[in-house]
Amino acid sequence: MIQAVSDDEGRAIFSVTNTDVESVTYDAFFRNMKIGKVTVEFIRDEGLLSLGANFPNPFNDNTIIPVTIPRQMHVELDVYNSLGGHVQTIYNGELNTGYHEIPFNGSGYASGIYFYRLVADGEVKTGNMVLVK
Repeated sequence: MIQAVSDDEGRAIFSVTNTDVESVTYDAFFRNMKIGKVTVEFIRDEGLLSLGANFPNPFNDNTIIPVTIPRQMHVELDVYNSLGGHVQTIYNGELNTGYHEIPFNGSGYASGIYFYRLVADGEVKTGNMVLVK
């Protein structure tokens, strides 16, 4: 099921629901003209700490990092540049059990490959993303 709404600035925001674990690619249209594709990764909540692939990837300014938390815990999500330098802490706090989408705005950073690292309850998970200006 797909539901679309717009924010205060007129940007389209979509809510997508899926019960299967898979990646799904959707065609994006603006006024009946195809402008690209969007791929969404659906991950299963198996009671394990999970870090999904950010979407969209590559991205221009904004992306979402999906995280599944097995129980309420303290979570820290940091972004690093390709040289390993700390760029930004995008979340540092408690999260409840379940699936969460944590936004990252890279508008102040240069194009390139970045890494995101999730630390929670002694576990460390890492992913990478590409920022394109």
